[in-house]
Amino acid sequence: MSIQIRAIAAVGRITNPWNEPLPTPEFVTAQAAAIGHLVLAACRGVESLKYLAKIDDERFGGRYPEDGFNNDSVDDGHVRWAVASAISTLDQCIAAASRFGKFRTCKGGEHSVRDFYGVWDSGKINDDRKLIPEPWLAWFDGIVADPRYLCVLRVRNCLIHSDARRGSYASTEPPAGHDMRFRYMVAPRAGTMLDTPVADVRSREVIEFACALASTHVLRFIETIEQLPLLARP
Repeated sequence: MSIQIRAIAAVGRITNPWNEPLPTPEFVTAQAAAIGHLVLAACRGVESLKYLAKIDDERFGGRYPEDGFNNDSVDDGHVRWAVASAISTLDQCIAAASRFGKFRTCKGGEHSVRDFYGVWDSGKINDDRKLIPEPWLAWFDGIVADPRYLCVLRVRNCLIHSDARRGSYASTEPPAGHDMRFRYMVAPRAGTMLDTPVADVRSREVIEFACALASTHVLRFIETIEQLPLLARP
């Protein structure tokens, strides 16, 4: 069963457990529609990341093709696609959770993971997980405990809000293989760049981390929905 089909069944089980025209106006809500859209958007993000991982390996796994596109530009684009999509899938899940669990407090928008667990470039952490009720907190704690999350988030912040701190490889041979791609410096920033210990992760690793991060935690989110108690019939 695809992740989208499983999500549809899980959300439908909660929002319309009777599988019939909803009996009262309060059960026909924009809330239920918003939850469904958010969860399905997260599932599509997972599918797109799996597709990206496939085409990225085809593009960079061997000798780079002479296809008229600059290799560094394609590399940038693939990594940006990966990290933005992965973080977005988690944001869509917590937005759906805040509607499910009725702890949504933002006005005119949706919650993101950073509303409850924010990590600064310096390494400073704003932890407001106490605002999240169970069972959503257990799911959210899984994201925080996953080391791939901070790696993907830091690369995402660098590529979207500025330009990544990165290194590259030089060779007299024709470029080939993932080892010749950018490597990203994702250690917490302390003072200037030169003062910061460097933790490198290559482009392919970032894409693989992003795909695994989204796949793991979107699936766990759906599993959480599947365990919710059913609504009482009005």
